[in-house]
Amino acid sequence: MTKYITAAIVLSVVVLGFKYGTSITSSFNSGIHIISPNAVYLAGEACTVNMHLERSEEEIQTEMLECVQIHRTYVESAK
Repeated sequence: MTKYITAAIVLSVVVLGFKYGTSITSSFNSGIHIISPNAVYLAGEACTVNMHLERSEEEIQTEMLECVQIHRTYVESAK
């Protein structure tokens, strides 16, 4: 049940982010960083990357690496 609630929250964040023109590449927005329509980083908590069958491994890997880079920035800023 928790995974469905988390998925619904992430989907809502993505939809609202794109609907209202939130900057999705340059800054954190209340700890939520939208990488793409398929990936979201939640500061210090999680990174969700959708792995639909039609997505290439390269696309998925690129978004996962971006999550790691954002997390490194988050960790450094918390020191």
